[in-house]
Amino acid sequence: IYSNFGDLGINVKKKVEELQAQSKGHKNIQTIEDMKRFLQDYPEYQKLSGNTTKHLNILSELSDIKSTRSLYPVSELEQELACNNDHSTAVKDLTQVLSHPKIGGYDKLKLILLYALRYETNSSNQ
Repeated sequence: IYSNFGDLGINVKKKVEELQAQSKGHKNIQTIEDMKRFLQDYPEYQKLSGNTTKHLNILSELSDIKSTRSLYPVSELEQELACNNDHSTAVKDLTQVLSHPKIGGYDKLKLILLYALRYETNSSNQ
């Protein structure tokens, strides 16, 4: 299990680079798209690289979801609400994230519930 999205990306990149070295290709791989293109260019190697291809596709899909749902600001606020005790900053940050048009209702609801649980005993709870 990987501790975060960045670690997963680094480990998938390592696996793709291993496949690249085994096939004696020496392309410079920098992005997820570069990794996908590399695997598509070696059809005879596809059978051996099935597991890596599967993980790369999952990583690509997660990346798309992360971007589409604006999950970095959501996860950052979740962590701030869970770990910090600064109510005024929490209210300001929550208000800002709730007004973000790309963040969906489910993620907004999670943040509101986390805020409510975190500050349920706070006398200035809004």
